[in-house]
Amino acid sequence: MTHRQVEGQQVGKHPMVTRLMQGIYNKRPPTPRYSSTWDVRLVTSYIKGLGRNDLLDLKQLSLKLTMLMALVSANRSSELAALDLRFRQVIPSKCLLCSRKERQVHLRRNYSLGHMKRIMTCVSYSA
Repeated sequence: MTHRQVEGQQVGKHPMVTRLMQGIYNKRPPTPRYSSTWDVRLVTSYIKGLGRNDLLDLKQLSLKLTMLMALVSANRSSELAALDLRFRQVIPSKCLLCSRKERQVHLRRNYSLGHMKRIMTCVSYSA
């Protein structure tokens, strides 16, 4: 939808409107979305320190996989929880996972986890 012009100019480009918007911005500048963040290096160094996957128990391996997936996919926790291992497919270069969130198979979102060069942080490596 287009607004009518004001004094021959688009509303958003009119000098009075732009000055008003600048004043609003200066009076209440935008605030950061998050008040604090965390250092990803702490997590990745901990994961590297866990050692080889074949030496981890199931809980450690599950937590390692979950954290690495969260870091690389930037998905919500609900999307990660919706992944269904019954629909996984492991091929030489990667592992494919499918979400069970969508009832119809053709609408399900697929996740691809490729092998990483650094063995200690690779989710699919085992000796």
